[in-house]
Amino acid sequence: MLRDCSTRAKIFKDTFKVGDVYPLCLQDAGPKLADPNWRVPPAVMPAFGAAMSGQAQEATPPSTPGQSAPGSPGGVPNGLPNGHTPAPAFRFGMPSDSFLSFAGPGGDAFAQGYERLYREAAQRLEQLGGVPVPIDFDPFATIASLLYTSAFLAERYSGVRAFLEAGQKGTPTEASVAGDARMERVTAAIMAGALRYAAADVYDAFATLNDLKGRARVELAKVDFLLVPSAAHHYTVKEVEAEEKQAEVVSWPKNANLGRFTNFVNLMDLAAIAVPSGVLHCEEPSAASDPTGEVARRAAHLRETGNARPVLPFGVTLIGAAWSDESLAAVAERLHAASGLGCGPEGFRVEPYRQPRAA
Repeated sequence: MLRDCSTRAKIFKDTFKVGDVYPLCLQDAGPKLADPNWRVPPAVMPAFGAAMSGQAQEATPPSTPGQSAPGSPGGVPNGLPNGHTPAPAFRFGMPSDSFLSFAGPGGDAFAQGYERLYREAAQRLEQLGGVPVPIDFDPFATIASLLYTSAFLAERYSGVRAFLEAGQKGTPTEASVAGDARMERVTAAIMAGALRYAAADVYDAFATLNDLKGRARVELAKVDFLLVPSAAHHYTVKEVEAEEKQAEVVSWPKNANLGRFTNFVNLMDLAAIAVPSGVLHCEEPSAASDPTGEVARRAAHLRETGNARPVLPFGVTLIGAAWSDESLAAVAERLHAASGLGCGPEGFRVEPYRQPRAA
């Protein structure tokens, strides 16, 4: 129980956008603050859960930087005041099947392999005490799309504005940025796209984002964190470069797909940690399972790279509320250990790939 009203007010101000409290304005806080038993749901803000119980500061001595918090599993460094140990049982959110499409280069064999590895990661979490919860991933996916397709591009442009606008004298700014040879073509096109938006568009984008955040927080309130694939596909460098060179319009689905499950993290101010989870051993596909010929074209491309049977890493990402870093790290450490994987080719028990030298 929070005994001090000013303390309750501060915590409410810091967390009023989360979980069952959203979407309240500060002027609506009266009934919450007047109730001495009110607290932010620990499942939504696990890092604040102990502090709000009135016990953490009394029962948990502070730890010095770089040391483990008392009770922190596996020696995870203490990154929050007084530490936080996640509950033995936890709930993790999984996107619905409609959003878990792994279709991509390589055909069904690749897609089925990626999905199998994702399901295995979920099973490991269950073995560690987790309970899977299906969630509506639509608001998260829509927020992810805003990162490169809305007025939020202006934030990226503002970070390097002085540098870019000192580029080509006498040339309109948008054309100057789009043709700036100091940047990769994709980066230049994205930066130039920011100049198409007016100040009012930024406010519209924030209004859209806030609406989507409200829907997303309803889903986050059901779980302690999300479990998503770090990336749903593996493209070769040449595949991405070919798409960038051919596209006249700023639309690069391969690049966009790589961040499909994670690009919302920045805009929502969430915490996330990527965890190695498995290895996909790819065999050359059978022509019988390739009615369109797409799989055969990919196989030919891989042979051209000198890596006809690639061994590809697969990982998952745990995503939680802001300041839940320590809790996520504790679970991530246990999940990584359960996978049996280490670091680099040796840790994945594979031979490092060496690109053949040109003749």
